[in-house]
Amino acid sequence: MTRYLWCLICLFLWGALGLYPQSRSISYQVGDTYKIVEKHNFRKWENGKYVGAVYREIQGALTREPRSMEVQFQGRFYLLEQSQQGGVSRIPKIESSFPAVLLVSPYGTILSSTVERFPTMRKFPIIPQDLREGFRWQEMAERVLDPDFNGKVTLVQVLVDYRYEGIGTYRNEEGHRIVGKYAVRYKQAGTALHDPDLKEVQGTHDVAIFMSLQKGGLRFITETFKEEYWFKTGRSLRLEGTVATFFEGVAPLDSKRIAEAFGIPQSTPPPQEVPVPPLGHDTTGVPELPPQTKLSTASPESPISPRILPDVELEEKPEGLTLTVKNLRFRPDSAELLPEENSRLTALADGLKQIPQKRFLIVGHTADVGNPLGQKKLSLERAKAIVDALVRMGIPQDRFLYEGRGAEEPIAPNTDETGRARNRRVEITILEK
Repeated sequence: MTRYLWCLICLFLWGALGLYPQSRSISYQVGDTYKIVEKHNFRKWENGKYVGAVYREIQGALTREPRSMEVQFQGRFYLLEQSQQGGVSRIPKIESSFPAVLLVSPYGTILSSTVERFPTMRKFPIIPQDLREGFRWQEMAERVLDPDFNGKVTLVQVLVDYRYEGIGTYRNEEGHRIVGKYAVRYKQAGTALHDPDLKEVQGTHDVAIFMSLQKGGLRFITETFKEEYWFKTGRSLRLEGTVATFFEGVAPLDSKRIAEAFGIPQSTPPPQEVPVPPLGHDTTGVPELPPQTKLSTASPESPISPRILPDVELEEKPEGLTLTVKNLRFRPDSAELLPEENSRLTALADGLKQIPQKRFLIVGHTADVGNPLGQKKLSLERAKAIVDALVRMGIPQDRFLYEGRGAEEPIAPNTDETGRARNRRVEITILEK
């Protein structure tokens, strides 16, 4: 009995003297706008032969759904094609984009997504409320396998081993440091969502996680991985490299200020509803979102000069404020702008120059009057022509992305020339850089 009391006294004194690791409570914060950037950088071997390095970038621009009972976000994911030509970076093209609805934990973990391909990790990380340095725990997560980036995805369950490393710094910002490991093990048709051609996968992943003390929530996750894939056709793949995922709360733009800058009336209907299936509700172990927590990165904005820009509308969409430029005139079946458009493009460039620290996504749309592949190609070429014109007018090329969506998103019927003219348009969405 005496020995037991002495043990209790020693433990009490150890904690009182600070010798026992202090428990730290992680505050959870997520704002109304949310950005994810996922960068894949790896080497690839096919059938035992090295075929080169692969780089892909996925960006998600999301807005919290106010009518949702959960922490639900709506927006769009963009798969970027990043290439080099002669050692000089080119303006990245959007290979494809996907509307999405995500269920998000209060600290930024993606719990479920209506897009099968992105993000590549869900229910990861899952973090206890209180942690001590050196504390270890395990949680299940989900990983999306899509080695060829062709949309043939396989969703596998993985068991993640976590360890809390304490407080550290990243670019002069203090935050919680967490490391983890998990293995990927998959046999053919082991999950409901799978690539029927995929036979087996084995892989290992080492993870580092950083959660901001100042802003709250996830800041980045980096993974170093090795994975091997075997297909029923006899083909094999080996991938080695890194995945870096960055999370950022984004201060919403002042739509009134932007509208005044271009001298256009505001048109701000509710964000578009995305026709998607219902989300799952597996939020086990995830704390409720405190209603008062908000993440804001707002910074003072300098006033901008108003200008007149005809045939332009401003609309709030889940992925960001969007300028719709109507009736841009090109030569028939061509991406060559008519000279009469120079004055309008100059006014557009002058306005965009006064929106600092943002990136501009230029999306071309066509009427539905021909071959879908031809329409998409023409819309992409016209979006690129607008980018080239704005770059010539003094906006740095690294502030642009571009995409062509053909006739996939009409805003009017294609049954008469009036409707077709409305569908021939260019949209400029203002994104975080």
